[in-house]
Amino acid sequence: MLELDLESNAVRVLDASAETVRSVFYTIEGQVGWAVIDVAGEHEVTSRIELLSDDRSPTEVAAIDGVADRVLTNPTGNGFYARRERTWTATRADILYASEDGAKTTVTDVSRRYCRFRLPRFAVAPDGQSIFIGDGGSLWRVSTVDRTREQVPFQAAVRLEITEPPPVPNLALPRAHDTPTISSPRLTPDGRTVVFSALGFLWKQSLAGGNAERLTEGDFLERGPAISPDGRRLAYVRGVNGQQEIRILDLESGADRTIHRGSYFWDLAWHPGGEILAFATRDWEGFSTAVLNVADSVARPRITRTGGGFFSPRPHFSHDGQWLYYRFDAVDTATIRRASVWEGAESDPVAKIPSHLAGALVSPDGRWLAFRRNTELWIAPLDENAVSTISEGRGRQLSQIGGASFAFTPDGQALIYAAEAKVWIRSLADDPRRKVPVQLVVDREAAPPLLLRNVRVLDFSSGTFGSEVSMFVDGGRIGWIDPQGDRSVPSETRVLDAEGHFAIPGLIDAHNHAEGPYYLEDANQAAHIAYGVTTVRDMGEPLEWVAALAERSSLTSSPVPRYLYPGDMLSGPPATYGESTILVRGEDQVRSGIQRHKDRGASFIKVYHTVPWPLQLVASEDARQSGLPVAAHSMIVQEVVRGVTHGYAFLEHLESFSRFYGDVHQLLGMSDTYWTPTLAIFGATGALAIEEPERLANDKFCAFFAGSCRHDVEGDTPQPDSAGAAWYRMLFANIVGDVREARAHGVRVLLGTDRTDYPGYAMHIELESFVRAGFTPLEVLELSTQGAAVALGVERDLGSLEVGKLADIVLLDANPLDNIKNTEAIWRVIKGGWVFDPEELQPRTER
Repeated sequence: MLELDLESNAVRVLDASAETVRSVFYTIEGQVGWAVIDVAGEHEVTSRIELLSDDRSPTEVAAIDGVADRVLTNPTGNGFYARRERTWTATRADILYASEDGAKTTVTDVSRRYCRFRLPRFAVAPDGQSIFIGDGGSLWRVSTVDRTREQVPFQAAVRLEITEPPPVPNLALPRAHDTPTISSPRLTPDGRTVVFSALGFLWKQSLAGGNAERLTEGDFLERGPAISPDGRRLAYVRGVNGQQEIRILDLESGADRTIHRGSYFWDLAWHPGGEILAFATRDWEGFSTAVLNVADSVARPRITRTGGGFFSPRPHFSHDGQWLYYRFDAVDTATIRRASVWEGAESDPVAKIPSHLAGALVSPDGRWLAFRRNTELWIAPLDENAVSTISEGRGRQLSQIGGASFAFTPDGQALIYAAEAKVWIRSLADDPRRKVPVQLVVDREAAPPLLLRNVRVLDFSSGTFGSEVSMFVDGGRIGWIDPQGDRSVPSETRVLDAEGHFAIPGLIDAHNHAEGPYYLEDANQAAHIAYGVTTVRDMGEPLEWVAALAERSSLTSSPVPRYLYPGDMLSGPPATYGESTILVRGEDQVRSGIQRHKDRGASFIKVYHTVPWPLQLVASEDARQSGLPVAAHSMIVQEVVRGVTHGYAFLEHLESFSRFYGDVHQLLGMSDTYWTPTLAIFGATGALAIEEPERLANDKFCAFFAGSCRHDVEGDTPQPDSAGAAWYRMLFANIVGDVREARAHGVRVLLGTDRTDYPGYAMHIELESFVRAGFTPLEVLELSTQGAAVALGVERDLGSLEVGKLADIVLLDANPLDNIKNTEAIWRVIKGGWVFDPEELQPRTER
C-alpha cells in the first residue's frame, strides 16, 4: 500500500503485507486506515479495520463478519461505516456502523437490486445524521438515527459535443489479394525448399523455380509447420471439428499420420535427435510446455506452468539438444529460460525481456536472441556469462514487418520470415534481405449455377414470406427471382427443390473471434455454416491468420464464413492478448498500426480499452482520415461516453454484470454509434440452458460441441432450483433489461456472440435473447442480416435476398416469424452458391 504526497509527488510505503486490502480512508484526525479481508472459505469471510499507528504499524480497531469493501469514518466521533456483504458469493448486503468499542448496528439494507457484482455506493453527511446511497440510477437518504429511507429528487443537465462516426466504407465482396497471405515460412535443411502456410493449407515451393504445391489433402485447417532436422518429415497442427491434432507428414512418401490429439497446440519444435517434439499448450490456468515422443505418440508435461501472460512460451531446443528454451511470463518482465532436456524441470534464466516482446528464439549457436515487437522483427546479442537484459535500445531491428511468424534458417546465420504475400531471408550480419521466389497461384473455385425451386423468400419491406418462387444463382450471386421459374438455365445448372422451405439471408455475427492462440474456433469453422452464420465480423485476432481465413472463404468452397476484420487489436500496456495485439505507446505506433491494417484489407480498427484515452483520440482521428471506422469496448460508463464523443462507430459489450441507466442509452440513441451487447457471452447461454437443458443435448449440438454436450457432461448445468440457477436468472434479467431499455431509446444495436464455446449456435441464443428483450422476430432477423450489412458497409453484397447480391441463404423448416427458435431448424445453408447440408457438415465422432 502506497501514499502519494500531492505537492512533492513523493511516494512512501505504508504497508507491504500481501493481505487483501479493499478500502483505504483517512480519519478526521488524519490517520490512515483500511479494511483487510480474511478468507477462511467461501462462507467464512471476516474483515478487520486497521489504523496506521505512530510507529508505522497497523492497529486493529474493529472486526466485522463478512466482506467490508468500502469503509468511511464517522465524521462526528469514533466509529466507522462499512458496506458489508456476508460472503464473497452473497446476494444480500448492508451498511453497517461499527464503533471502536465493538458495537455494531445495521443502518440499512443495500442488497443488489440490479446485479450481483456491483454494490451501491454511499457517503456520510458531514453532520453524521444521514448517509446517502446511489442505487439503480436514483439517490436515497437514510437517517442514521431512526433508519428511515427517502428518495432524493435530483436532475442533471449535461452537454456533450459528439463527434459523428465517419461513414462506413462500402466494401466490395468477395475480395481477396492477388497473392494470398503467406505465414510461417520454414526452410529445409538443404536450403532447397521452403514450406509455408496460406489459406489455412500447407504448401511447399522449390527455390529452383516452379509453382508452390499443396502438401496435404482434405478440407482441414493446417498451421505451424516444423521441419525435422533430417528434412524428411514435417510436423504440423491440424484443426478437426473443434479439436486439434499434431500430425507427421513424410515429405518423401506423402504418408500422413496423427500422433497426438487434444485441445490446444502451438509452436512445434523438433529436438536435434529427430524423435522428440516440444510444443506449447494452454488451459484456463495458463501456458505450459510438453514434449512428445514421435515414436510412441506419448506427450509428457515438461514445464507445467510458464507464467500467467498471454504470450506463447515458444519452446525450442539448443543446437546440441541439451537444453529446452522457453519464455516465462511475469507481469512486467518476461524471462527466456532454459531447462535440461534429460533431467528435472528446474530452469535457469538466459535473458530478461520486456513483457510485450514476443516469439523469442535463441539462435542455434546460442549467441543471439530473435524476437518480435508488434509487427517488427528484432535481434539482440546474448551474454554467454550472464543473464542478458534485452530491450529495443540494445537490440537491432531487422524488419518493420515479418515478426509474426519468423524462424532461424537451419544454419542459424539468418532469419526467414513472411511479410504479407512474400517470403524473405535476412542475414544476422545485416546484409540486405533477399526475396525467396515463392509462386503461389490459387484459382478461385466457382460454384456451379444453381436453380432453387419452390422457396419462400423473406421480404423485409412487407415483413412476410412471399409465395413460392424460383431463384437462379450464377457466379455466386442471385441472377433472378421468378414466381414462374420457367426461364432457361445453363445445362450444368444444379436444381434444388426447396419444397416450400423458408429462406432468410445468411446470418451476420457482428462480434466474434476467428481464432486465437488460446481457443479452438479455427477448428470449428464449419459450425458457423451449419448454424446459418455466413459472415463474421472478427473483433481482433492475429492479422495473418484471420486474413488467411477470409481469403479461404473467398477463394474456395470450404465451409468457412466470410470475414470482416481489424486484424491485431491496438492495445495499451500490458499487451493483454499477446500476439493478437499491437502495443502502442505513442502516436507514431498508433498511426503505423492503422496504416498497415488498412493496407492488408482491414475493414475497421479495434481499439482495446487499455489504450490511454489521449492515444484513443489519436486513433479515432487517424482512422477517420484513413476512411476506417473504430470499434472499442463499452463495459463501463466512461467507455460509452468517451467512445461516443470520440466518434467511434461501434461499441462492444454491456457493462460487466451491471446495468446502464437511461442517460447512457439516451446518449447512445442520440448518436450514430452502434452497440453490440454480446448477450450470449454474458450469461444468456447459461440462463437458457437451465430453462431448457435439452437444447444443449440434441444430436447436432453434440456432434459439433462434444465437450459441451450435456449427454456427456453431467452436473455442468445448475439445477433449476439451485442458487446457481437463481444467479443466472438474475443475470439474464439484467442483460435483457439493458437491451429492452436500449430499444426504448432508439439505440442502433447489432447482434454478436463474442468468443463462445459454441460458434454458430450462439447466434441463435442471441436472436432469442433479443426477442425476450422486446424485439419482434422480424426485427431481430433484420438486425442480424440487412441491418448488420448496412452497419458494416457490405449492403451492396449481403443482408437481403435480392437480384445482384451474393447468394448467402439459410433455408428453414419452419417460419421464424412465428417463433424465433425456428431459426435453428436449418435444412440447407447456401453461401455464394455453394450448398451445404448441416447433416453432412456434422463431425462423425464416437461418443
